[in-house]
Amino acid sequence: MTSSCRMKANSVRGFSLVSLMIAMVLSLLLVAGLFKLFLSNKTTYGIQSSLSRLQENARFAFGTLAHDVRQSGYYGCVRNSSDVQNVLNNSNSYDYNFSTPIQGFDAQNGSWAPALPASITNVAPGTDVLTLRRLNGDPVFITKEMPDTSADLKTDPTLSAGMLKVGDIVMLSDCAGSTIFQITNFNANNQGSVVHNTGTASPGNVTKIFSHRYTVNSEIQKMVTSTYFIRKSTLNTNRLALWRKDGSNSAQELVEGIDNMQILYGVDTDKNSSADVYKTADAVTNWANVVSVKISLMVSGGKGTAQTVSPATLTMLGNSEPVAQDHRLRRIFTTTIALRNRLP
Repeated sequence: MTSSCRMKANSVRGFSLVSLMIAMVLSLLLVAGLFKLFLSNKTTYGIQSSLSRLQENARFAFGTLAHDVRQSGYYGCVRNSSDVQNVLNNSNSYDYNFSTPIQGFDAQNGSWAPALPASITNVAPGTDVLTLRRLNGDPVFITKEMPDTSADLKTDPTLSAGMLKVGDIVMLSDCAGSTIFQITNFNANNQGSVVHNTGTASPGNVTKIFSHRYTVNSEIQKMVTSTYFIRKSTLNTNRLALWRKDGSNSAQELVEGIDNMQILYGVDTDKNSSADVYKTADAVTNWANVVSVKISLMVSGGKGTAQTVSPATLTMLGNSEPVAQDHRLRRIFTTTIALRNRLP
């Protein structure tokens, strides 16, 4: 064989077995690196997505709480609860005690101080409860001055017909005072007449006589006692959620993934309308001195969003609170909300 033939034969020889093995190892390392990068990116995306949902749940919960806290204690343009007449039967009972616009219940070793009302049930142990008595909806204005203090109230039926109904607890107010009563009848065909008789309604009115004759443009607005608490979610019984109960209505689930709620109440001790000290609900001796609330929520993400088991406790308002031992992301969010109607 000539030299040129031998060179041609050498030039067409294949890879050796060692070369192939090296190439395969390098390829496997490259694929493994890409797979690890993919898993890392997927994990990061899952965590970021869970954090986003977690933060959105916290934002919604605080938005709802803040709105109702700020609305509590509104009595029209009068500033003092002593100018408010409550003609409801059992006006000092939990659902109708509108002279106490904010009230709390502090969790203590499986119970609450003060004790929870019988209507608030299945609350998650160790979580605080908050009650707010507040406005609910837009006002309706009366269009004719009352001829006497027991007369029916005349309104614009095109507006009030869709906003007021029999059984509603409402507040009628002007700058001379306010009256809280229950609507016992509503007649849209008679100048939108709002009737407030005594009778057998629940709770019903003690009297139909108001403190004074209300004039044109006095406001009628619905009132409600709203209670916020933590309870098992109906969507996923392995998770907790923030709930709200309005009056005698059934409780409604607001947002899933709220594992704990702890609350401190800002008490004004020197009558300057600002909080001087923050106390738990059991330590508040006069709710009329509460001017703000500090609310802390423990919010959890979806299952498997944390790479490690949750810590045994997290700190909420200076105290260690127990945490479920699972693989969920959790964050503590805290905010302070002033009672707008108690500001200077």
